Amino acid sequence: MPYPLLPYPNHRPICAVDALPDPLRQAVLYAILKKGVPPAIALMDALAASAAVVHVGHDCVAPDGEAMAASLYTLASAPSVTGKGSSYRIFFQYFTQSRKRDMLERAKPKPAIPKLTKAAVLSALLSGQAEACKDDPGVEALLSEMTYFALLKALDGVGRNVAIQDEDSASFFDSDLFKRQANRLTQAWSADPPLTRAFGSSQLEAVDARVSLGLRTQPDILADVPQATLRRAIKVGLFPRFLVACYDPTRFPLNETYRADAVGEVSDSAFQVRMASLAFLTNARSYDGFAGRVRVELDTEAKALMLELRFRAKQWLDTDYSDIREAAGRAWENTLRVAVVLHVFCLGEGKVSRDYVERAWAIVEWSLSQHRLVFIESLGLNLGTGMTAQAAPIRPIRITSPKPPKLPRPFQDAQWLLTCLGRLWLPTKAVTVRELNLLADLPARRLASALKWLELEGMVHLTAHGKDTLVTPIMSVQPFQSLGGPG
Repeated sequence: MPYPLLPYPNHRPICAVDALPDPLRQAVLYAILKKGVPPAIALMDALAASAAVVHVGHDCVAPDGEAMAASLYTLASAPSVTGKGSSYRIFFQYFTQSRKRDMLERAKPKPAIPKLTKAAVLSALLSGQAEACKDDPGVEALLSEMTYFALLKALDGVGRNVAIQDEDSASFFDSDLFKRQANRLTQAWSADPPLTRAFGSSQLEAVDARVSLGLRTQPDILADVPQATLRRAIKVGLFPRFLVACYDPTRFPLNETYRADAVGEVSDSAFQVRMASLAFLTNARSYDGFAGRVRVELDTEAKALMLELRFRAKQWLDTDYSDIREAAGRAWENTLRVAVVLHVFCLGEGKVSRDYVERAWAIVEWSLSQHRLVFIESLGLNLGTGMTAQAAPIRPIRITSPKPPKLPRPFQDAQWLLTCLGRLWLPTKAVTVRELNLLADLPARRLASALKWLELEGMVHLTAHGKDTLVTPIMSVQPFQSLGGPG
């Protein structure tokens, strides 16, 4: 069946929790409803943790056949005492428990134990004896020392992997790795070329390495970083590669966040089981040495959507995203990476479907709106190199031009409502009349007339929803083209 084209960018999307498939969505809802974690923070940590396991044994395959890393860089900004620590403990439980276990093991005297064969590891997995894999280096623990030497030491060799996760980011922003080696982190994100450097008499070289980076910070901590350092990190392309979340209701009260309804019993147990099983299977696969990574391809419909997104994203750089142009330039590849991470973590096999690409784009589109809050509106930085308003050097001359004929008001109102609906609506969530008119801002009588007109024309479907009404576009009609609007 033919699919509708991608809508125009949504500049005020709601935190895309519903774009996550289970068990990721269930774990995020558990963090929100049971632990009081803000949705934006929980969503970002869920992506960071799942990518830290997926990138070890899997690579993305672009529509042209090029292989890319499945690593993600994430940044969550929120004031203190808002749940960042709780979120970290939930989603990185597998890593933190592995670290504690390894520290305890190193403190014990080491008896002579014969190395397990790969067959023994697989047998242990099938029988549920996961402890048999505890010494395997396939999925590393977290890297806490923020130096280039520590990074290269962890990655030295072929096919090594590491996850850098900083719970408050103050140490990261003060580190040599950020201040002087930010370009090395951009190389690690791209996984090409190899990282190398001589330290004393030793030469460290990381070939085909994978790095995931997750930062949780406070707006004041980020604001204390010298602007010259931030601009340099932006210039070398570090921050534009990040998926970003912002939770700051005092400073940004209009930043739409996710409102979780009562959905029955929620738990993170399935998420924790999947984290452990995926890590153990990756370890078993590479137990006798680096076995390469599984290349995860897109199916035909997913490839078509990614090609369409690439074409449209280039058009949006100098218009809708001109102020965050560099971040928007990385959105296409981030969409591919997120789609693969979601697919591998939640399904594990086969090719990535169009549905998972749509879910990934919903997350990346929301992240771009958060980029704007964190780096433009909060810090006052300019990430873009697109269209910029310049002060006129001389007094401008007023040029008159004939005005276009006015359209009938009901037609104009209906067209405006559809434009607003296109920005707010997601395939997994209809928009209420109240939410729609928060953006449209029409008087009650004009709003009712425009909605009635759209319903009679078969362009929207209206259904009662408590004291409100849900508005769902009938996409097969292609209402934007029918009204002569943007299409």
